[in-house]
Amino acid sequence: GVRRPLIARARAAGLPVIAIVLDLDPSAVRHQNAGRPRIVDADVVDRHLVTLRSTVDDGRLELEGFDQVVVLRTAQDAAGVSIERVPR
Repeated sequence: GVRRPLIARARAAGLPVIAIVLDLDPSAVRHQNAGRPRIVDADVVDRHLVTLRSTVDDGRLELEGFDQVVVLRTAQDAAGVSIERVPR
């Protein structure tokens, strides 16, 4: 998959591999997309939502080798996230 080379690069650098998943309600995703300056085609959004659903439900990210998987399920959860890179 497309994530495999990224995981390998992080491993080679001795960095943790963390997936941050925005598993938001599909209606919220569609609503947000409709309000963007560049709207993504509805078929593309739907296809990504189906892929996301199977990836999360099947535990695929853990199987791919992520050290931690953080799943954000609401817009409030996503808005409250802060990511800080700490030099090693």
